Amino acid sequence: MALFNQIDAWRKPERVEQLALACLADVRGRKGRENYHYPQADALRERFACAENVDVKPIVDAGFKGAAIRDELHRQRIQAIAACAAPSDQQIAGTPY
Repeated sequence: MALFNQIDAWRKPERVEQLALACLADVRGRKGRENYHYPQADALRERFACAENVDVKPIVDAGFKGAAIRDELHRQRIQAIAACAAPSDQQIAGTPY
């Protein structure tokens, strides 16, 4: 969540893809890793997609006001990320870097 907030991904979602591509380029730019599979980029995209699917309307409809809307949206996005079934997690766990 902190990363998505820092890059302002909620208003500029294209930055998630830009970051994923930059990380992939960094890895593949190293000698001997030109064809390296980098599942962390996919995991970043998956996590953002899960968090981005949280809708603010039900939060507002539930009566949250002001900063409480932001706080509840943040809480629900964290839950969405945690619940996000990411097949790449198994790949990441065993990926040497």
